[in-house]
Amino acid sequence: VIRMPLRSSTTLTSMPKTSPSSTPRPKRARGSPGQRDRAALYIKGLARVPGLTVVEAAAGDTATYPYLTVIFNQPDLQKKALAAFAGTGLGVSQLYARALADYAYLQGMVYDANSGSARRLASCAITLSTNTYIKKNDIEKCIGILHTVCGV
Repeated sequence: VIRMPLRSSTTLTSMPKTSPSSTPRPKRARGSPGQRDRAALYIKGLARVPGLTVVEAAAGDTATYPYLTVIFNQPDLQKKALAAFAGTGLGVSQLYARALADYAYLQGMVYDANSGSARRLASCAITLSTNTYIKKNDIEKCIGILHTVCGV
């Protein structure tokens, strides 16, 4: 990404052309942990918290972890967690708003008979951010909030 200050007289056609190979890649800060490392911090901190399950890579597999999914055993815990994280800027969000069969515009296209698990997942899952801007202390805050939500 090339960032240039634009003056009012500058137009897109007057900006220098660059090819993908000549565009410099953003440099990663030295010592900055990757998404797997951030996910590992969450996984370790949430390992024995009652009331939730962390979705991890299967044994022998390597996950990229663009985010980490947490599934609560009760929908009220998801609601409590989302309320606790509201406005914190920690990148916690609801994974699915509802099951596909529950969207009016998809009725007739999506088979509804077996949507119970999808509804449960939508009502019990959240995602924890593993992006570059989430630092170790942010992860520790998230873990602390989840401990509180689950009564630990």
